[in-house]
Amino acid sequence: MKTNSKFRKLVSIFLIIICLYSNRIYSQWQPTNNPSGANIRSLHINGSNIFIGTTHGIYVSINNCNNWTAINNGLPTDKAIFSIVTKNNYVFLSTWGGIFRSTLNNYNWIKKDNGIIDYWSITCLALNGNNIYAGTYNNEIYVSSDDGENWNLITDNIGNPNCFLFNGIDMYIGCDNGVYKSSDNGLTLSLMNTGIGVSNKITDLAILGGNIYATYTNSSTITGGVYMSTNYGLNWTTINNGLPLNFMASSIEVLNNQLYVSSYNMGLYKSVNNGTSWSAVNNGIYNLNIYTLMKNTNDIIAGTTGSGIYLTHNNGNLWTSSNNGISSDLFVSTLATKNNDIYAGLFSNGIGYSNDNGNTWSLLNTGLPNTIVWSIAFKDTTIFAGLHSSEVYKSSNNGGLWTDASSGITPALRLHVICVSDTVMYAGVYGSGVFKTTNNGQSWTAINNGLTDLYIVSMFVKDSVLFASTSNGFFRSTDYGNNWITINNGIFLSSFGSLTYTDTTAYAYSGHSVYSMPFNGNSWINISNSLPGSYNITYIYKKANHLFVYSDSAYVYYTSDNGLNWSQINTGLPAEANISSITINNNYAFAGTSLYGVWRRPLSEFLGIKENTRVRNEIKVYPNPFSNNTTFSFNLIKTQNVNLNIYDFSGRFLKQLVDQKFDIGEHSINFNAFDLPSGIYFYTFKTDNDFCSGKLISTK
Repeated sequence: MKTNSKFRKLVSIFLIIICLYSNRIYSQWQPTNNPSGANIRSLHINGSNIFIGTTHGIYVSINNCNNWTAINNGLPTDKAIFSIVTKNNYVFLSTWGGIFRSTLNNYNWIKKDNGIIDYWSITCLALNGNNIYAGTYNNEIYVSSDDGENWNLITDNIGNPNCFLFNGIDMYIGCDNGVYKSSDNGLTLSLMNTGIGVSNKITDLAILGGNIYATYTNSSTITGGVYMSTNYGLNWTTINNGLPLNFMASSIEVLNNQLYVSSYNMGLYKSVNNGTSWSAVNNGIYNLNIYTLMKNTNDIIAGTTGSGIYLTHNNGNLWTSSNNGISSDLFVSTLATKNNDIYAGLFSNGIGYSNDNGNTWSLLNTGLPNTIVWSIAFKDTTIFAGLHSSEVYKSSNNGGLWTDASSGITPALRLHVICVSDTVMYAGVYGSGVFKTTNNGQSWTAINNGLTDLYIVSMFVKDSVLFASTSNGFFRSTDYGNNWITINNGIFLSSFGSLTYTDTTAYAYSGHSVYSMPFNGNSWINISNSLPGSYNITYIYKKANHLFVYSDSAYVYYTSDNGLNWSQINTGLPAEANISSITINNNYAFAGTSLYGVWRRPLSEFLGIKENTRVRNEIKVYPNPFSNNTTFSFNLIKTQNVNLNIYDFSGRFLKQLVDQKFDIGEHSINFNAFDLPSGIYFYTFKTDNDFCSGKLISTK
């Protein structure tokens, strides 16, 4: 009996230790079972092997897209795959880390970019005969004839190359500034731009019946379409009959003598008469942001931004989603809760819905004209959604069907926020200010008196009081939005965005500080003096006594005592998660990210938590938002290499600001964005030890 008693005691102690250790293991953020979908950046087919490149890596399918397997062994962590090509028994891909090679069916990747100086900027790969060609964003073309062991520079004097097309001895290169042609493997290149508009970027090339086709976009005018040349590139004419005006063409493919063209924003169109006319073929596709196309025997495969892969077996008459096995990399723009249900506004995927704390999700998109959702709000039994097109849509059946409720709203860039107080509802539009409705969205009226900046970033309402943040500061109204005053006292204006509140107090951020102010106050109070580090804040959320802060150096902080004490709560989150929204539901905190979907963590884990931190390199951006210029300031903990790149909203590389070694200490880099239109951009900051990314907002 004595022995059994000792044994039971030892077992009890052992079980307690196991439980405590298990709590330590699982005290971290966990991904929810996100809606399927990924950002597809490249497609390639070799026999029965179908390869896709996403912002998170490369996948292969051997059963016609029914199932996908990740094959990332040996690739860097920041493994967005921009291009894929095969030669003999090898697979090649380009990513931020350079060119990598693997043997077919034995996927272990080895870096193979010897001779390429700007290995990080490789945008497109192509095979012609024994040669593999690589284009970079530094206006360069390289060639390898020994399976990637060595690369030789052909030219560094063309526009940024995006695609290749080979026709006999002729090579065509689609670039940011038009089409180049070579008949001697790239040794000499000629610009073939007669008929191609100024500033039109060539995104893809195809050939049918001796005619050459080129898709194009113009980011300044938000237009695009298709060019055709009947004389091998000497002259080009537009063939856009049936295409929408703002059709930002991304890719073109030929199947059974029919042309298929995709767009970044308006879906797919088909021509059965060599481009004379086009008709939409989007049945089954709810996400119209198509990045790339590829034919496979008698099928067309479409890679989307946000919704993964679609496949058609019947010439585009019906498309089906084929994402089994692909990890989700959803961009979550907003989170909202009602009656213990969670709604997620998604960039390119519409609205996600979960009624079981994120264990399962469904999409509620029927009736939405586009699937870029920035805001969600509830009024009684009606759900309202703010869209990228500055439109409001509403649903009275829990998201089953959406109808337009935008009458009176002046169109602008996007509708950032919707908020509700009793019978009144407000909409904040980025570009046209604040609007109010008292009839459930049947009609809206502008209420911008005193509002000197109409670029609304965030807003909230409590009874008769409204607070709004804009690209130039903060405003307050105490009379239901009829009159606004500037409220910037006590705050150092830097990068700012989201507002939050509780009871009678407003909370805001600017730069690397968090502020609070009573609704009837006249000055902001800094409550972040004890906040570790000095990183730019990019998001805040407050509910009850819970205050969450996210910084552009991938740190999440939490306080339950209004800023007296802060804890870092990153454990489990990817380093480049980029939190864009937080909400609380059923004793969980939910975080929406810009690349990894929705994550969650029990609120109980935040009480008294003290997570380990390490010294990291710091980067700040000021001003942000900005007009034409902003400055990146960074402080290095040691001498090391620094890489700073700029990307557009779709993840497309735009320019490199720096890639060189810096000494320990503080440094600054100016970013001149005069040639970029207004919009949202991203930067990546890499050093020997760290990687972080952040959002940039350009307003002009």
